Amino acid sequence: MTTITPLRAAAAGATAVAVAVLGLGAGYAWGSRSGSGSGRTDGGRALSLPATLAAATGPTGQGNGNGSATAGITVTGTGAVSGTPDSLRLAMGVSVVQPSVTAALDGANAAAAKLQATLRQRGVADKDLQTSGVSIQPQYTDGGTGRPPAVSGYEVSESLTATLRNLRTAGDTITAAAQAGGNATRVTSVSLDLTDTGQLVTAARAKAFTEAKAKAQQYAQAAGVPLGAVASISEQVSGGPSPVYAADVAGGAAAKSVPIAAGSQDVGVTVTVVFSLG
Repeated sequence: MTTITPLRAAAAGATAVAVAVLGLGAGYAWGSRSGSGSGRTDGGRALSLPATLAAATGPTGQGNGNGSATAGITVTGTGAVSGTPDSLRLAMGVSVVQPSVTAALDGANAAAAKLQATLRQRGVADKDLQTSGVSIQPQYTDGGTGRPPAVSGYEVSESLTATLRNLRTAGDTITAAAQAGGNATRVTSVSLDLTDTGQLVTAARAKAFTEAKAKAQQYAQAAGVPLGAVASISEQVSGGPSPVYAADVAGGAAAKSVPIAAGSQDVGVTVTVVFSLG
């Protein structure tokens, strides 16, 4: 979160006004300190506008301790920009069942080693290849009436994640790795991602601020007060890998290249801006 907070204050005894805006759908009323403290009226009729305009002299509305008052309009704005993913994150592994732990572990190790070697041969860098899990689980059979389940064997699973940075060859790489691991191969998930979102975030941030400022200007005009400088800004950035599928895939000699469609991915920015009132 980015926060910019300059100080601002109005002279003591001046009318204090604060506008809290959660969106264009909020409603507001306004008042003054003149008279008996009742709401300001125009021809005997209270003014009503679609926001919340209320007197405030500090965080609690009871003053800020130095005799000065604060006033501002708080608005939110959102902006989104689309980009084309340029990398693929692959989660896959092997699973082997054998009568003994040793046999199952040896089989899984051999299959995983072939899988990793194929990924490296296909251009996956060591920094983009990481072991993510190893599991050894006993397998049981029904022991029959009055008998407890009996261990029939052991399943060893080994998993890894790989980042494929060339989408044009990613489908062939997945297929080759699956074939290398044979029938023990399991592909658990594939997701697409944007490697560099810096320019997209910059563009989305500009859109979000423009929207927030337009809202603030609208409310200030409706309230009949001039819009001042920015008092604070906070933001939230969204946008992450786009899931493609999650499935178990067994390798086969006749397997074809996995089709990969990059599609698009949105990067969004939501900003909350506080404008002072002039």
